Amino acid sequence: MSSIAGGQLPIALWSALDLACTKEWTMPHPSPLRLSCSLGVALLAAAGSHVRAQPFTDNPYLSPEVNAALADPQLPVRKYRGDLSGWTKRFETCISTQNRDLPAPRRQCIADEIEYKLGVTSVYHKTLLDAARQKAPQSVADIDGQHQQWLEQYHSSCEIEKNQSTPFSREQCQLDLIDEFIHQTAQRKTSILSYREAIAEQLPPTAHGSATLILGDARIAVSVDACPGVKSDLFRACENVRLAVSTPDIAEQHLQLPEVIFSDHENDASANRGTLEQGFAWGKYSLMLLDLNNDGHEDLMAWTGFDGSYGDPSYTYFLYDADAKAFVENTAIQALVEMHSLSRVVDGQFEFWYRSGPCERGEKSIRFEGNVPRVIKSSDENSCTNADQG
Repeated sequence: MSSIAGGQLPIALWSALDLACTKEWTMPHPSPLRLSCSLGVALLAAAGSHVRAQPFTDNPYLSPEVNAALADPQLPVRKYRGDLSGWTKRFETCISTQNRDLPAPRRQCIADEIEYKLGVTSVYHKTLLDAARQKAPQSVADIDGQHQQWLEQYHSSCEIEKNQSTPFSREQCQLDLIDEFIHQTAQRKTSILSYREAIAEQLPPTAHGSATLILGDARIAVSVDACPGVKSDLFRACENVRLAVSTPDIAEQHLQLPEVIFSDHENDASANRGTLEQGFAWGKYSLMLLDLNNDGHEDLMAWTGFDGSYGDPSYTYFLYDADAKAFVENTAIQALVEMHSLSRVVDGQFEFWYRSGPCERGEKSIRFEGNVPRVIKSSDENSCTNADQG
């Protein structure tokens, strides 16, 4: 473990794991090996992750007292992932409260957090087993075996030599493994229950340069060059974005976009697969797989700018071409909705709106006829003059 603990994994080992996992994820149905494959990579990555600590930045949703306590450079580094990981509220309260009755209050807070998170892994494992019994009973034994394997690895993989500069190295390793287990278990449950509807959590390219989003039986591998902050650091405009997209219709297609926007908000996911009937009520997505023209095949939307009304998101649209068996960019719809904001897509019908100043506003409904977008309804009004302009 010395080379792993030092953060330097052998290149050959990484390559072998990457190749194995790539082949595994291209299989058309969920495989019992997927979780163990992902966890194998996670175990190796997490065991060395303590040496790659990043500077703490204040979370705007926490109190100054909690932020000050979490800024302690000796604490394990946590990454917020919505409800899946990050420090719990109980830990934030513990670490930011002076407790003179404990000989080592920070260590006790972390120990309590790890004990709680271990309980969470059991809950997630149970929900995965329940889903498997319902949808894929043949995989139940493998899932149970993988859970036991993970427990054994968890107890044996974090014996990292302590030193004064990183006093919580072992705890950092344990927390990373726990979070990765919860994350991978949640993804596998999604894959078992529904191929056609899935949400992939926040993408790491803002920090790491590449990531793979698993959306049921589809996947999007993403790599970027840089992600400077925009919009007061709430969003990242990642540059020179390369996508490798695989769906049931497409074995793998490589696309390149000058820019894709990724949200830094903890409740926003990076990708969505399925309906947009509820619009963007549950967050902003960077990449979306859904049937845009009602032809029975999934299409692709990418959040590529802020050209909607008053700087709202704007998108690049790719429609599936059955002859080419590939996504083809459709620029015609972009010309029709300049300075409009997309609110939702329902049964192949796009609903757009705009506002200009305190008075002017309008709406536009669009449908595709084949690959040609048509405006089927449009209205413009000026509330100040109460005159219909459309």
